Amino acid sequence: MEVIRNIGKRKFRTLLTIFGITIGVFSLVVMGGMAEKMNKLVLGATRYLENTIIISYQGSDVMFGMTILPSHLARAIEKVPGVQLVTKEITVPFEEEEDVVTFGMHASINGISIDEYYQGLKYMDPELALSFVQGTWWTNGTRDVAVLGSDLARRLKLQVGDKLKNWGKELTVVGILNQTMTGPDNMMFIDIQDAREMLLKAQPLLTHLVMEDLVNSMAAIAKPEEADRVAKQIMAETPEVKAIPPGKIMAEVKNGMIVFNLIIVASALIALVVGGLSVINTMLMSVTERIREIGIKKALGARDIDILGEYILEASLIGVIAGIIGVGCGALFCLMLNRLLVTTGTTIFLLTPRLVIGAVLFAFLISVFAGLWPAYRAVKIDPIKALRNE
Repeated sequence: MEVIRNIGKRKFRTLLTIFGITIGVFSLVVMGGMAEKMNKLVLGATRYLENTIIISYQGSDVMFGMTILPSHLARAIEKVPGVQLVTKEITVPFEEEEDVVTFGMHASINGISIDEYYQGLKYMDPELALSFVQGTWWTNGTRDVAVLGSDLARRLKLQVGDKLKNWGKELTVVGILNQTMTGPDNMMFIDIQDAREMLLKAQPLLTHLVMEDLVNSMAAIAKPEEADRVAKQIMAETPEVKAIPPGKIMAEVKNGMIVFNLIIVASALIALVVGGLSVINTMLMSVTERIREIGIKKALGARDIDILGEYILEASLIGVIAGIIGVGCGALFCLMLNRLLVTTGTTIFLLTPRLVIGAVLFAFLISVFAGLWPAYRAVKIDPIKALRNE
């Protein structure tokens, strides 16, 4: 109780100190929430890609950053020892207007062969398999249907049975996927033949090609421990192909995330250091103002450890209060902004228990360390001199 009374005696100064730490914790939560979302996306991508070898055809047309690959390449690649399956897709931007802005991954249309998808499940980690809130996948031979990712469905306000029109085709929604916090949340899956028709609408210059034999995305599936070796084997046996192993893809993605995380953490730490300095200032002023009080306590038998504990407890209490307020404000900001961004089909913040607990704990530790020097100064006060102090 005495600690609380001491903090309450200097309300304005204490509030300013709490405010300083709160700003730092707020920054840590907001930037940390962004980093957690990006890390979740990267983790999902790396788990999905750990057995995936990206194929690019060195002699294909490249238009608008898109590689066109002949489907018959898949048959040659499937003969390479270690290749379990070759998947083929046609990817089209979901948005017909190029000026659409989003804070995350752009929505996309993924044209797949449903039989090929089910075959791929045999080689996929069961935890990575997509599940449904409503509906299910279409049956082989069904056309003009779509399965929507959770974010995309929420943004378009669509349910199973609803219709949507995109790139000149009217589609019926037959499934809504569960949220994964990864790429599929912002995707629409359709039959590969429907996707070919959309691709021609999106890229009219492709009309001179025989589209029935072309895709713009191809990948070979291999066992994770063999994927890098199989990629080299593919290039050796099919010289016209460039095979990008999962190790290389994941290394590039993770390197980019390291820089991203360091920038976010560094900026948040700067704000928290400023908050720590404000704790030092407040506690030093408190020691200066209470010299006589400290002398009286020592004269009455208070030990150095008692004085030290009192000041560290005051500092830590300030830190905990500021940490809780900062986490609350930061979480509210993240949730509100995520809600506002529903219309863009994405969220940019992810609040996790380790982020919330870590932010409060960090505020506590910063305050404790910041209070050590003022507490040490209080311990070293000579009680005789302190009693003479006015």
